[in-house]
Parts: sequence; structure tokens; C-alpha cells
Amino acid sequence: MGYGISAGKGIIWICMPYLNGAGTANVISWWGDPPKYQLQPTIDYCTATVKLICERYGGDSRKVILAGFSRGSIACNYIGLQNDQIASLWRGFICYANYDGLHAWPYPDDDRASAAKRLQRLGRRPQFICQEIVSKPKDALDVTRTYLKQAYPDGNLTFELIPFRNHNDAWTLRDIPSRRALRKWFAEALLAGMAGANDQPPPTFRLVPDGNKPAFELGPNQCRMASCYRDKAGTYHLFTDFMEKVPDSFGAEIRYYRSSDLRNWIFVDTVVKKGAGADADAFGAASPHVLATDKRIYLFYSGRSEPVGGRFDAYARPGQPGYAAGRILLATAAADEQGAPAGAFRKQGVLAEPGDGWDAMRLDDPCAVLEGDTVHLFFKGFDNNRNRDHVRVGYARAALAEMRFTKHSEPILAVPGGGEMPRVFREGGAWHMFYHHFGVGSTWRHHVSEDGLHWRLHDSSFFGGHLTGGPRDIMMIYGMNGTLLEEPEMLVAGSQDGINKLWLYYLRKKGAEGK
Repeated sequence: MGYGISAGKGIIWICMPYLNGAGTANVISWWGDPPKYQLQPTIDYCTATVKLICERYGGDSRKVILAGFSRGSIACNYIGLQNDQIASLWRGFICYANYDGLHAWPYPDDDRASAAKRLQRLGRRPQFICQEIVSKPKDALDVTRTYLKQAYPDGNLTFELIPFRNHNDAWTLRDIPSRRALRKWFAEALLAGMAGANDQPPPTFRLVPDGNKPAFELGPNQCRMASCYRDKAGTYHLFTDFMEKVPDSFGAEIRYYRSSDLRNWIFVDTVVKKGAGADADAFGAASPHVLATDKRIYLFYSGRSEPVGGRFDAYARPGQPGYAAGRILLATAAADEQGAPAGAFRKQGVLAEPGDGWDAMRLDDPCAVLEGDTVHLFFKGFDNNRNRDHVRVGYARAALAEMRFTKHSEPILAVPGGGEMPRVFREGGAWHMFYHHFGVGSTWRHHVSEDGLHWRLHDSSFFGGHLTGGPRDIMMIYGMNGTLLEEPEMLVAGSQDGINKLWLYYLRKKGAEGK
């Protein structure tokens, strides 16, 4: 099948086995051992093998296609989309002769409801779904097509009927229209969203200041991290850390301001106050990120719990005196017809907790991107605050209607020296992240991605910080539903006379000469 798809040119193809429950031997029926049919050994083996092939033999980790025949076709989704980590490996899928969720099988979660949840991890990545001519109507390609029309109507799916009754993959060795269709799909899937010979590369950007005067300040008190959006009527809504005189965001609360011109601001309310006792934000609430939809306003923020023993130590680790946990929390308010908050914000609780591995210490700096009905959540996580190499970018996703996030088990971006404050958006069919790198130069760099999970450095000198010095934070100003404005604007934190303030900048694409 691999040879038939690729013609043996320019492609590495491998056949991976299914492992038993102990991960010590191959199995010829399903995966794992009945009746549990354990998946994890096969998932671990598959993930490690893809990594090894790419590193040792020069495979491109951005161009990995998962293909399967019969049991393997079911496994494309059942195993290949089983969790966020393994799902992030694939650029596309070839499913031949069966499909996850169509029929009842002996392994757990074989039902259509479970299969539909796995499908949510597919996103807009393409699948080539094909089937031989069958004698049983329940196995026909049209049954698969009908099922997916209901289960995943917006999927990027291609269907192909193979003109043979043979339940094998020898048709891929024949020069027939079905193989030509598959090879065409395969070539397009590898190039989709990539910068090739006939594609435009992702744009690079620069920040242009709007004058020398700050756009927002709270003197003698302090602000720093902020998030802003413009509603349908053109009104700007700003949510910012509020700190009394000392710029320590661990004790902050979040205030809400409104403006028609990004210069003259009206205080509306303190929308997220500190909690009490064992609340996840009893010590402070900061790092806001706002996502405004037609019906609701979602305010993501970092909550800090009371320190162990009462006295905060920024370097204390879980269980040590002074440790304060950091979690990603949510508050929401109803939206009026213009997309402005229509009432008080109400706390909805914790969205993401520190794990027991790379992000065991704290989570911070949430950034949410809305794609259809899916919310992609990016954040800073770390397990060691003294070693900045350990400060990395994490990822979670949820359906907008439920807001129950599933965290990716591994960081999606780790850079030498560490970094913070991922600012993520979609533009021109690609994902973009402005990311503050620590270390020498301590500058903002621009990373790009085709899927939001695999990132590569695009511009190492995007922005060096505001000229007055102080904080180097940059914050996007969004439109409704988290989109970029027609003329994108950003707020940049800097310091003047010992007070943190926000300056207005315009986000511009660099010209062909890079100026």
C-alpha cells in the first residue's frame, strides 16, 4: 500500500504493529489483550517510532500521513485520534475498508458517540476514505459517507469507491482511476498549507508606534498584562491587571475599562476580584485574555492560590513553604447585541490545572483562539522557576459550548532559555505566535505553524520592546470572535517614571524587502 501510494519516490513508509497489553509482543487481532484491549503500549510505540524515523532518517515531521487498511483503517481514528498528543502527529489520513464508529466491536469505546469525540481532534486535516465493492449493504461506502455527514459535516473528507470486490490493498499497484485519485490527494495533502514553489510564505510583521504618549495608565497604581477587543459598534473593551503602586501581579485583580478611541477610558468595574480561603484565585487574578462572541464574553485569566504557610516564595515548588499554585480560570458575561458585556462577569472555575510533569509548578499567560466551535487554549507552564529552560508553551482544547478542556500532555513549544506570553492568532491560513524569549537579547520572536501544534521559528527579531524600557509585554487587540482587526492594533507595556503604562502600536506586514 505504501509503495502504491508513493510510487516509491521521495517518501519513507513504515508498517507499525499493534502491541499486547504489556508492550512486549505484536498481536494479530485488534490491539492489547482482551477483554481490555489496552491501547497505551501501541500509542507509545507509534509516537516514539515516528519521532525516531524523522530524527534518524530525515523524515519531515510536518508531513506525516497515517494510512490503514481494514483493522488499520479503523485504527486511523481509534488510535490515531485517541488523544491530543498522538493526533498532533498527522498531516492527513488514508482510511481504506472500514471506519471508526460504523460498527460494534469487542474493544471499549467503539460506539458512535465516542468515535465522534475522537473526530473532533481531526480539525480541518484531510482524510481519503475509500472502500471496495461489498456484498453487505451495511459495509458500503455510502453508509460511511452518510454517517460522516451527520457526525462531522464540516470535515475535509474525500470519498472513493474502489472498483474491486477483493478485500486487499493490491489495487494500489494498478494504474486505475482510484489510484490516480489517491496519488493526487496524497500530493495535495503534503503541500496543503505549506510554503512551496507556488505558495506565498507566511508574512512577517513589524510593530509601528502611534505617537509618544501612552494610551492607558493607572498611575500611581500599576497595570501590566491586558487584553482588549473592539465590539460591533466600534467600542473598545480593556481588561487589565490592577496592582496598587507595586507592580506585583501575584496580588492583582482584573479591572474593566471602556473607550471609543483607545485614548480616553472609562472605568466600568473590577470584574475579577480575589477569591477567599481555598479558592484558586484567593491570592490574585491576573494575565487576562478576552474572547468576545455574539452571545457571551469569555475572560480567561491566571488564578493564584494562597501560598503554603502564608508567605509567598516565587521559587517554591509544590508542597514547599511559600508555594502558590497557578491555574487557568474563566469568568463569563452575557453579550448585548453589539457584543459588549451586558452584565456582571461570573466566575466559572478552573479550566486547566498544573500536571505532574513539565507543567507541575504553575500555569499562566492564557491565550484563546476560536476556530469554528473549538477553543484552542495556549498557556505558559513550567516545573522549575529557577531554570528558565523549563518555561514552555502548553496547549488544551475544548468545544465552545462545553468549555471542558483537554490538555496536551507535552509542551508544544520549548526554546533554549525559555519564554512566556504566547500571543496566537490565525492569518492567511496559517497559525502565528508572537512569543517572548528569555535569555540573551530577551526579545519577541515570531513562530508559525500549519496546525497550531507544531511550530517553527519564522522571524527571530520581531520586536525588542517599548523604547522607554520596563516590561516588554505585547497584547493583541481583537475583533469579535477573536479575529484580527482590519488594521491590526496592539498594546505594548512599558515603564515611565516608575509606572507601568500601555502604548498603542499598529501591526504591519513587512514589505517584500523586509522593511
